[in-house]
Amino acid sequence: RWIVWIVGGLVAMVVAVYAIGSALPSGHVARVERVVAQSPDDIARRIRDVRGYERWRAVKVEILSEEPGRIRYRETGGDTITFELSEQPGGRRFTSTILDQDLPFDGSWTIDLVLEGDSTRVAIEERGQVKDPLFRFLSRFVFGHTSTMEAYLDALARTSG
Repeated sequence: RWIVWIVGGLVAMVVAVYAIGSALPSGHVARVERVVAQSPDDIARRIRDVRGYERWRAVKVEILSEEPGRIRYRETGGDTITFELSEQPGGRRFTSTILDQDLPFDGSWTIDLVLEGDSTRVAIEERGQVKDPLFRFLSRFVFGHTSTMEAYLDALARTSG
């Protein structure tokens, strides 16, 4: 009898989580920013150097194609994701876009660098889409939409060129 109640409770919880996730909008915009004690040129150089990500982030990188101002690469950390990083003229704005279509999420980051004294304000805006209702619930209430951006800024601030 207790087993039936426990199993029934778990099933009801999963149904509730799925229903709440289904009611949430699939798209979101999230933003984080932080002042990093490095120059905009140094930070831009690190963002641009995709091959060097392995030195300051917990990822493996495979370069797929490269042309001036644009690079496509596959990054393996927890997941394996294909990105395109493009740089706007002036070297102070970058856009990183997920190219894979078969993930439970997609979207892009826009990274802006603004000189602030001897440091740089690094702002990241995520325009994302979470396709699966269960993952939508988890990303909204458990992981948070900003957790990956915060980890990126932590790694950026922890290390230098």
